[in-house]
Amino acid sequence: LVAGGTDISLPGMIRRIFKYFGSIDLYLILVGAILILLPIFSKKISSAKNMDLKYLALALISIVIFSPASESPTYIIAVTGCAIWFVTLGLPVSIYERIILVLVFLLTILSPTDIVPATIRKEFIVKFALKALPSLIIWCHLIISIWKQRLSLNIIDEK
Repeated sequence: LVAGGTDISLPGMIRRIFKYFGSIDLYLILVGAILILLPIFSKKISSAKNMDLKYLALALISIVIFSPASESPTYIIAVTGCAIWFVTLGLPVSIYERIILVLVFLLTILSPTDIVPATIRKEFIVKFALKALPSLIIWCHLIISIWKQRLSLNIIDEK
């Protein structure tokens, strides 16, 4: 098992939760890259509302969650992406989106502090690399949002 302070990423979560220690990094990075890059090829996607900010948030989060070298301090990059994601949301913000933001605050920002009890921190957050979970959820939310926007623009183009 990788030390508790490193590999706080999607590959690290998979390794820790499923106790799978094979090589999965390259496959996850390829799938992530394909999901991120394909919508770029749409003609009108770059002019869509908040698309630049969504891609910036996606890039910041991706750098951290797909890197097996991610450590706790690198999450300042992902948290910045999460904050940008929150800014791009339309009003009113749903309860689901608020819960995700609270998870970012609790699991990502506060988890290394003494506010979180040591047993919870060691037995759950560090053991299963759960610090990456809120960023992963936001990454998925951004991917879905970008793909929906791309599909809706393609439908408009066809009419």
